[in-house]
Amino acid sequence: MNGKEEENEQPDRCPCCGLYTVKEIVELSPAYMWDCPNCGRENFQRSITVALTEEDRIHMNLSSEEIGSWQSYPNFITCKFCKQSFKTRHISETEIVDGDEDEL
Repeated sequence: MNGKEEENEQPDRCPCCGLYTVKEIVELSPAYMWDCPNCGRENFQRSITVALTEEDRIHMNLSSEEIGSWQSYPNFITCKFCKQSFKTRHISETEIVDGDEDEL
């Protein structure tokens, strides 16, 4: 493709407000990025969206006006390139939970 063809593929801009206009909307899913310790390649894993019940909201001390979703991560992941599987830990977790050291 030459530069002119690529330039024509840019989304149109609204002449009134200058925002991009698009014909199709793409829905994004929350995901975790991780680098495979075996092959070093970058992977993405969708997060798990947890549906909160009213009991959950009460237990978590959330008001009914608070909106959003609760995101979690899978316990195990597999590299899509080298097919090696790994146990996971969230980036904010610094300590190994009792009993987990045997599973590593």
